[in-house]
Amino acid sequence: MARRRNSNDGPGKGALPLSGVIAALTRAAERGELTANELEWSVARLTGKVRAGNPRLEGVDRRDSILRAAVEIFGRDGYSHATIEAIANELFVTKAAVYHYFSSKQDILDAICERSSTATYDAVMAARAAGGEPEAQLRSMLRSWALACMNEPGFNVLMRHFDDVSPGVRDTVQRRGKDVDIAFRETVAEGVSAGVFQPPDLHITVFGMLGALNYIYAWYRSDGRLTPEQVADALVTLLIEGVRGGTRRRGSRPPATRRRPAKTGSI
Repeated sequence: MARRRNSNDGPGKGALPLSGVIAALTRAAERGELTANELEWSVARLTGKVRAGNPRLEGVDRRDSILRAAVEIFGRDGYSHATIEAIANELFVTKAAVYHYFSSKQDILDAICERSSTATYDAVMAARAAGGEPEAQLRSMLRSWALACMNEPGFNVLMRHFDDVSPGVRDTVQRRGKDVDIAFRETVAEGVSAGVFQPPDLHITVFGMLGALNYIYAWYRSDGRLTPEQVADALVTLLIEGVRGGTRRRGSRPPATRRRPAKTGSI
């Protein structure tokens, strides 16, 4: 009777080496028997990249990695066209692995928007709670908001797909937005009382400030010629100068902005 081959005996007679298996998979993909994603996933499994060496999965929180992958997919394909399968393929995992953490695509969108809303809200409220003179405090609040918008990966998803979030999350985000609006109005009003701000209208001024910062998602690029800090400083200078009106001291100049090497088509 032939001895059963032990797994430690190495490849059996006729077994293909790894390079041969990959070549066979590639030919199958060329014949249309495998999709590009299926080929990529299969090769990753064979070469061990699913469990080790995959920067998306190694040493990071799995739930967080799913959200980050979803941000990329939603940004590329749009929420309505995105699928759980596409998110799973982005991470070289099965759809079941995604469903282990999120019950649906809606659940993923809600989590992204909730996290982004929390990040921006907390940044502004921390700056407000720190206190200080009105101008310094307003500058800190504006800068904190701008940096949170640029550094939070899901902020563009929140802005682009806010109408798609579930009613409960939408209510929470809107409530935070009202609190932020109040915090800015109070700070500007304090500056008016102190004689350092001369806004044409308090409400319009705050709406304009927040509108300018919220729209960062539409044009900011992380690989652009300016760092997030430089972008934030430039915007804050512009907004502060606007709210000062005629109160700026003669001869004062805004801080200079040092630039990184320019890249065409991005900030």
